Amino acid sequence: MEIPNPADLARIAAEMELPVEQVSVAVALLQEDNTIPFITRYRRDETGGMDEPQLRRIQQRIQQLSSLRERKASILKSIQAQEELSDALRQRIESCFSAKLLEDLYLPYKQKKTSWTQQARDLGLQPLAEAVLLEGLSADDFENEVKLSTDLDGQPLDRDLVLRGVRSLIGEAFSENIELRSRLRRAGWKLADLRSLRMPPADPASPPNSPDTTSAAPPVESANTVDAEVEESAPKAEGDQLDNEENNPPSTDNPPPATTADAVEDQSESDATSSDPAEPSSPTSVQQQASELPAETSSPSKRKRKRKKKRREEERFKDYFDYTEAVRTIPPHRVLAVNRGEKEKKLKVRIQLPEQKLWEIVCVSVIPATHPQHDLLMEAGRETLTRSLIPALEREIRRELTEKAEEHAIEVFTTNLRSLLLQPPIQGYRVLALDPGFKTGCKAAVLDALGNFVASTVISIVGNKQKRENSIQKLSDLIREHSVNLIAIGNGTGCRETELLIARLIGGPLAELKLKYVIVNEAGASIYSTSEIGSEEFPEVDPTIRSAISIGRRVLDPLSELVKIEPAHIGVGLYQHDVKSRHLEESLDAVVESCVNFVGVDVNTASPALLSYVAGLNQATARKIYEYRQQNGPFASREVLKQVSGVGQATYVQCAGFLRINGGDQPLDATAIHPESYAVAQSILDQIACSLTELKWLGRDQSHEQDASNQLTEKLQTLDVDQLADQLSVGRLRMRDIVDVLCRPGRDPRDSVPPPVFRSGVLDIEDLSIGMHLRGQVLNVVDFGIFVDIGLGESGLVHISNLSTGYIRDPHQFYSVGDVLDVWVETIDKKMKRVSLTAIDPESTKQSPPAGKRSQHSKKSDSDNGGDRQRPRRRKPSSQKTRPKQNKTTNGKTGDRPKRHSQAAKRNKPVAPISDEMARGQEPLRSFSDLMQFVSLKKDDQRKSPPPGQN
Repeated sequence: MEIPNPADLARIAAEMELPVEQVSVAVALLQEDNTIPFITRYRRDETGGMDEPQLRRIQQRIQQLSSLRERKASILKSIQAQEELSDALRQRIESCFSAKLLEDLYLPYKQKKTSWTQQARDLGLQPLAEAVLLEGLSADDFENEVKLSTDLDGQPLDRDLVLRGVRSLIGEAFSENIELRSRLRRAGWKLADLRSLRMPPADPASPPNSPDTTSAAPPVESANTVDAEVEESAPKAEGDQLDNEENNPPSTDNPPPATTADAVEDQSESDATSSDPAEPSSPTSVQQQASELPAETSSPSKRKRKRKKKRREEERFKDYFDYTEAVRTIPPHRVLAVNRGEKEKKLKVRIQLPEQKLWEIVCVSVIPATHPQHDLLMEAGRETLTRSLIPALEREIRRELTEKAEEHAIEVFTTNLRSLLLQPPIQGYRVLALDPGFKTGCKAAVLDALGNFVASTVISIVGNKQKRENSIQKLSDLIREHSVNLIAIGNGTGCRETELLIARLIGGPLAELKLKYVIVNEAGASIYSTSEIGSEEFPEVDPTIRSAISIGRRVLDPLSELVKIEPAHIGVGLYQHDVKSRHLEESLDAVVESCVNFVGVDVNTASPALLSYVAGLNQATARKIYEYRQQNGPFASREVLKQVSGVGQATYVQCAGFLRINGGDQPLDATAIHPESYAVAQSILDQIACSLTELKWLGRDQSHEQDASNQLTEKLQTLDVDQLADQLSVGRLRMRDIVDVLCRPGRDPRDSVPPPVFRSGVLDIEDLSIGMHLRGQVLNVVDFGIFVDIGLGESGLVHISNLSTGYIRDPHQFYSVGDVLDVWVETIDKKMKRVSLTAIDPESTKQSPPAGKRSQHSKKSDSDNGGDRQRPRRRKPSSQKTRPKQNKTTNGKTGDRPKRHSQAAKRNKPVAPISDEMARGQEPLRSFSDLMQFVSLKKDDQRKSPPPGQN
């Protein structure tokens, strides 16, 4: 890591509102190759209690400022080679912290491409253009200069050629004006609109969509991967052309009711081995598959399914076929939806800028009203605005919109991934895992309580009655033979049919066992089944059975199993396949690393994939630890780790605190206490007269665990932690962390998370009624709501407007993947098999704030978890959304907003008029009253004489 200079440290500290000394200490620890999880947990006193997001932000900003410093050096070198570098310019470049401003400063010195401007410069017209710009020439002097202009051979130049060349050079100077570009940039972001229209069909003779296609409701994607906008319909404006329409920003006053996710169509068995099972097939792949099938072998039902799928793919972007929204208000997920539509050649997208408003800015900024060559400057400004400035501004706005949207999508994905990885493990269950399928059957695998593979079989979930009866008998024998007490069903193709079969089984032949089942997100299971990790773990097991094993292990211990799959293939994101893969992978790997080290890893049971995410370890050292364990048996203590090849002292310091050894020689090895703090922990135990022997069996003897833990906690609470920290010369934050761990030595930080929802029966849409109360689990959280599994086979969307009676800006602040919550049925569409849900109790008139996010999913460290949640603000009823703003009067009643009368307004001070120089833009304005007078004068001038180019 590069050493930042003091100016960079000061800037980072100012941005993060932290003391410079605190930032300097954090940077120094990072430069010493300490990992962020290690610094967060075991160096809190040095950093002042910084958490992981703060440290990662510091690390990221140092890298950004380092890149900016390298760019500055390159620019200075380039300008110096041109012998154009002045002391003032050098100082301005070196003090610049904005990449955008830096490029604006460098723009006049960039190597120009071959163009008419360069040709005009080669003709020697640069001095004449500079003379016009700097001081202006009288009409006679200008005409004489034009007549006297010659080329390099001394031949007179044509007057029109000279005027064109001067005009082009002046326009180039305008386009390189930093102040003008800054003003246009601010106005563009304030006034620009994003506009999208339907891409015309390739064949003009192709018939338009049928009425049923154009009127169909927009699809709602599954909870695994959200591909299209679903929370509200886009506005519809008249006309088909992109350039000659009025802006029509979308209204958000009355969003339509939310709908549940569409039923997933039957897919072929080959879909299970695709690169991303959670991602719906793209239009290109669907058309390609359809073209590869012989026409004579396609049955009417298959052709109907293909037409339905093709129509659905066309409907994905229906809301954006005629859509306009201001760039300052468009949410990130709509930007990504529009980008995807453009990429798939379904939409034509552009940024619309108010040219007249921008032209006024150009006139005020660089074209003095009294300039002798005013008309020439006006022509040059108009050409530059339309040919250079506006296109560049459109590209810049579009690029920054996309970058911000991608950053937001990654943030959504990382938040949901953290919640998914921190789902609680289920202990004491023998699991029957089912990977549904039609063509090759449903794969079943039995796992013991530790996740070890026991047995497997393949059953048929469709077919005649005899086949289904045989399947039930097979499963019944398997469950009884291996004492299975929980069934896990993957949510892929055939999940609904498998669920019906299991419900019939546990309600009939196995009713006395009182079995439960759970639906598991199987995204990425097929990838694991054919991966190197899967082949190594189960070399003699069929890949289809490995998928079932992965599904079952996700119930027993989600974190240990999901780390074996590339995070991008775990379907809890929002347009994750539309963002830059490198940035996405780095962010997701950081989340996985954070979760693994937050929970800790049992070194005697962990797989190499899980060990590789431990702080200080990589794939090579994780593999060596795993091989050492295979050859020499379980580790007896953390000290034995030093005997592993590749684990030196530095690596040991980083990883030891995150590796657990249960039942080893040293009881503290099973806790999050770092070996460097064992002496401190022993001193604390001596203070309360507790021995390590008592701590050793704590958490193993279930009959005495709770009482012993309570007694230990009571003793520790009698200590003055701060005084003891000073006495032992230990940091106070470190001392509190050690005491907290000793209070709960065997605690898993995921214990406070609610377990998955276990089911014993199947819910059908025919069983539902309006207002029916259901209990479901959150599968995905997106900007416009949450997807909830209620047992219907398809996840239901609770729109953000139905999450609470209080105002919610961001659902991620209150909901996480895995949350269990109560929902009520709002509307039912049996024909489309859609159900609208609400999290607001219809019978309750009181405000009920949403369930807050779990503490371990917050950005705080383990010792800082908890705290009060912010209560959402009261949201106005929908009936008030279109009414004028109201305010409470002094008597507490609601009425029209009263006018404000201040003493300053009553005095009516006289306004000083602006000078002629201010009116011409030659002197700066003094106040807002001067600005109002200036605007008023400009409007009067426009009414009298419109700008050139307008009739």
